[in-house]
Amino acid sequence: FDLRRIQGKPHALELSIPSSIVHEMKSVRCVGLAVDPNETIVLAPFAGKHNDVQLAMWSIATGCFLRAVRMDHSDTTDASV
Repeated sequence: FDLRRIQGKPHALELSIPSSIVHEMKSVRCVGLAVDPNETIVLAPFAGKHNDVQLAMWSIATGCFLRAVRMDHSDTTDASV
């Protein structure tokens, strides 16, 4: 998905994941992106600190990291971590 297609949104967003939740050796931090149908949230998979698969979420409007959701549990990590 080309983020530049989104009307009225910035042409470039820096989407970063807090280092404190990323596995240093197993994650390349981003291997692909998905955008929700309303074009408000970006999702990307990454390897979590504890060898778990997580989805990172960002706001398209601000580029801010919202939270990470573990794929093997219902636990979530807030952006404040």
